[in-house]
Amino acid sequence: MKSKILFFIFSLGICVTVSAQSPVLFGVRGGTNFSGAKGDAFTKKLYVGFEVGAYARINFIPELGIQVEALYQQTRLSTKDYFVNNGTGIEGGNKKLNYFSIPILARFNLSPEFSLIGGPQLNVLTDKDNYLLDNRNVAFKERSSTWIAGFEFITKSRPRVSIYGRVAWGNKIENIGDGTDAKIIRMQLGVVLPLIGNEENRRR
Repeated sequence: MKSKILFFIFSLGICVTVSAQSPVLFGVRGGTNFSGAKGDAFTKKLYVGFEVGAYARINFIPELGIQVEALYQQTRLSTKDYFVNNGTGIEGGNKKLNYFSIPILARFNLSPEFSLIGGPQLNVLTDKDNYLLDNRNVAFKERSSTWIAGFEFITKSRPRVSIYGRVAWGNKIENIGDGTDAKIIRMQLGVVLPLIGNEENRRR
């Protein structure tokens, strides 16, 4: 657990360090997500979770920039009672998976208020020992990756709060012997609040 905390602190440090290099915008973000997993051992229902974190953003040209984030995300999903002869089955029920995540996103600024975003996200599961297979091995992988695509809309409020929506999908997240590679699915909705940096750096 200490290594996970250090990982998150290091990631936040990256955001703070980058934010000190003008013209970078630094802030916080948070919201809710609707998540589940696609695989034979999982139900199809989506469950509500949450996410909070910080970000650093810079535009190389007015139309294109990059955004790096450090997030704490709760992903919720549900498994069926799944039995496998070699012990790689799992008990059914709702599961809460808590991740430290690092998205590295490209930003395509279509206007001063509206941007499209997309890119990879690296994830570290903080509680991998909470859920075990029938053979007592861990059920969910400690490290995984996802892809993200979405939008961000800057409101006219003061401060200039943004609203974001995203879809995330990923590679195999579990060790269940169901013969499939279960993929995580997450739909995200939340708000962004800039704290440090010139507001004009959204479109330099």
